[in-house]
Amino acid sequence: MGQIAPVEGTPFDFRSGRNIDVDRTPMHYQLEIAGGYDHNFVVDGVPGNLRPVAEVSAPDSGRTLLVSSTQPGVQFYSGNNLGGVFKTRSGFCLGTQHFPDSPNQPAFPSTLVTPENPYSEKIEFKFGIQTAGKPKHHAGF
Repeated sequence: MGQIAPVEGTPFDFRSGRNIDVDRTPMHYQLEIAGGYDHNFVVDGVPGNLRPVAEVSAPDSGRTLLVSSTQPGVQFYSGNNLGGVFKTRSGFCLGTQHFPDSPNQPAFPSTLVTPENPYSEKIEFKFGIQTAGKPKHHAGF
């Protein structure tokens, strides 16, 4: 905890598009511990400004998702502990957030809320359909 690790050359490098299938991802001790992805990622750009966090597409259906947020991080969870009705890793979650352990890490973006610094963040989801090689995002909320 309290460390921002480089992603280059690891299974955590999502800076360019690639498959998120854990079963086809080279193993890494952090993936073994969590049983897949359940990790916070640093979002490029200035926290507080709305900016892209992740873009996801499903090649078989053409569905797309663009997530934007003002938060400094995003937690990517690959459905490692889904069970019962759902198959393990049959879904995923992208949750924008501050970094875990932020209150104890002075180098991380602050989570302190005061009357002068109220909590105010924004997240935007745009869903669409891939058409002619380019995603077409239809709706956001």
